[in-house]
Amino acid sequence: MLSAKRAGNIPGWQAEAICAAPFHPGMGNDQEMAAYAEARFARIERLSPAVRLPLHRLGALAHLPDTMRVLNGQALRRALARHRDAPFDAVLTWSTYHSVHLVGRALKRRLGLPWLAHMSDPWVDNPFVDHRGLVGALNRRLERSVIGAADRLLLTTPETADLVMAKYPQSWRERVVVIPHGYEPALYSGARPQPPDGRPLVLRYLGNFYGIRTPEPLFAALHTLLARSPGTLDNVVVEIVGKLDPGMAETALARSLPTGLVRVIPSVGYRQSLALMETADLLLIVDAPARLSVFLPSKLVDYLGARRPILSLTPPGASRRVTLEAGFWAASPDDPDAAASALSAALDALRSGTAAPRAHEQYSVAATGARLAEMLDGLVSAAPTSGA
Repeated sequence: MLSAKRAGNIPGWQAEAICAAPFHPGMGNDQEMAAYAEARFARIERLSPAVRLPLHRLGALAHLPDTMRVLNGQALRRALARHRDAPFDAVLTWSTYHSVHLVGRALKRRLGLPWLAHMSDPWVDNPFVDHRGLVGALNRRLERSVIGAADRLLLTTPETADLVMAKYPQSWRERVVVIPHGYEPALYSGARPQPPDGRPLVLRYLGNFYGIRTPEPLFAALHTLLARSPGTLDNVVVEIVGKLDPGMAETALARSLPTGLVRVIPSVGYRQSLALMETADLLLIVDAPARLSVFLPSKLVDYLGARRPILSLTPPGASRRVTLEAGFWAASPDDPDAAASALSAALDALRSGTAAPRAHEQYSVAATGARLAEMLDGLVSAAPTSGA
């Protein structure tokens, strides 16, 4: 979804994709978004492993840097073959699944084309991935070889750029360009919530909870607000749309909340998730506690595209910065009092009609695609070895 929205909306450019097929159940297979991609790419070639090994049996290969490395040989061969038939002008590799950047590095060496490496998440600096020991050392070597060879490294936040590039020469930092994820206006319906008129206000979180990212900060904020001002949550419903790890909805805090205040709804497709964003009164971000978070989740950008008010329970960092710059509410996930105050302020604004929708055009695919096009134009015009 992310790469289709970005690479499928580059003015003046036509993109082809060589990518993984949904060969594993955990990868998902959203047919609506597949149709969106088909309409925006000149050509899409999907790859599956030649041998279907259980991914957990790949050993160290599964972490150097990830399981998708089993597709690298195929991807490289198909890219070289396609370049012979219809030469490319530039190469863009997109991760998460950082293995793909090793294909980009090989193409750069063989073809000399301008190469842009986009990382939606950090590689060795990702706080949710253990990169200690030999596997960590090997990943650091791989990352260094990629960042050192790429003509441009595309990251989604300045906070990520500072984190990733702190260990590299300043001259490499100058090749970093920050372009956030973008929302696609064409995928929204334009729907808006019905006037309250006695109906419950709907606070909606869309996404999955797993590992250290749990709904507990939200439950704590609700519990604190109920203790402080019980009537504030009258006629309010909180919906969690997505998957939760076992037990997350059954904690002591969750059980302490009034019956019916929180509803857990199964996951929906991407297009339906956007419709649910548009019809919510307040959209919620709930992150794991941390000293600093460099992450700007694509979900938050989609929230901005839905033009609905947002409350982010998120550490200092990218998500909080963007939420506050947009004029909405934020608090730390490990501070229930501050979270309850932010929630109370949001509800007051909703009930008074002062939480007006806003446009955030700088995060649209038109804006992000134009920035990428400008960069590509400059790189190709300066590259005498371009394939065109």
